[in-house]
Amino acid sequence: MVLLAIFLCYQEYKKFVVDHSSNQKQFLQNMEAKMLDSEFLGDITALVRPDEEYNPHEAYELVKKELIEKI
Repeated sequence: MVLLAIFLCYQEYKKFVVDHSSNQKQFLQNMEAKMLDSEFLGDITALVRPDEEYNPHEAYELVKKELIEKI
């Protein structure tokens, strides 16, 4: 149920901000590049509460396995 809700939200998001939709391969390539970008990773870290442990690489692998690869 959660996967469906996330997918539907993503579809609405793409209608609003994306001129053309990317396929799964393009999406993964984009995310892989972002995971090497220190500015992108710094932006994510700034959003997490300081008392929370957060590893963006572990988080990405989890989201990739549980969500992106199923879309």
